[in-house]
Amino acid sequence: MECGLGGRDNKRCVRNLGRKFSLDALGILETKLENINDCIISSIWDCQPKDWYAVPSLGLSGGILCIWNPASFCVSSCSATMNGCILHIEGIFTHFNLNCLVFFVYAPNDGSLKKELWNYLITFKDSVSKPWCLAGDFNETLSPSDRKGGSQISASITQFKHCIDCCELIDLPLNGKKFT
Repeated sequence: MECGLGGRDNKRCVRNLGRKFSLDALGILETKLENINDCIISSIWDCQPKDWYAVPSLGLSGGILCIWNPASFCVSSCSATMNGCILHIEGIFTHFNLNCLVFFVYAPNDGSLKKELWNYLITFKDSVSKPWCLAGDFNETLSPSDRKGGSQISASITQFKHCIDCCELIDLPLNGKKFT
């Protein structure tokens, strides 16, 4: 099976999840697609109406996609920052009249680039006054037990934990497999 959204089975799986949970918005990380078009979007999101914004992958690395129903999530702006590591979306969830920010993050594996990302998030948090949601693949753990064979607290774990604490984020529990 192909990785990312390139495989037909993966597209079908995402489409079925969207149907099952009647999603108003969907974020996908590591699309592994350099080019995304309406045909690809329609193959994974068959609800109408729809709108979307994508950050292309760099070869087979990364890629972020957000698709939403504009009747439920009225998006006012979308942008990518930190060299495509973050997709910022600002809008209003109309059912709740909730004006908020949604961030999708795909963190780099490089330690110094991760540290830049953590600092960016901390600085951003201090400048925002509306509710925000941050979801992503941070390529980091909060505890050595979260990594196979992990036994020591590293500097990168400490830096990531500092970012989570400063941003007042909540680490939601993982369902399913212990390791991804």
